[in-house]
Amino acid sequence: MEKMRARLKEADKDGDGAISLSEATALPHLQQHFAALDTNQDGKVTREEMRAHHEKMRQARRSGGPRHEGAGPQGQARPMPPAPAAG
Repeated sequence: MEKMRARLKEADKDGDGAISLSEATALPHLQQHFAALDTNQDGKVTREEMRAHHEKMRQARRSGGPRHEGAGPQGQARPMPPAPAAG
């Protein structure tokens, strides 16, 4: 946990306590999930938004749901539905 806090602090170049999308380039996982994390859509991810997202994912795991939005069980991509039969 301390390692992640240090990485977030280092990425927060302007020192405002939040990570912007441009700052998130230093943290690829955060950048990949930026839209889901930025719940108020202000262009920044705060510690509170990260905490809320992680709690939501913990609850989903407990209930057998996807680990990340758009993911299937155990964080795997959801399979594509079969194509409709021709003719």
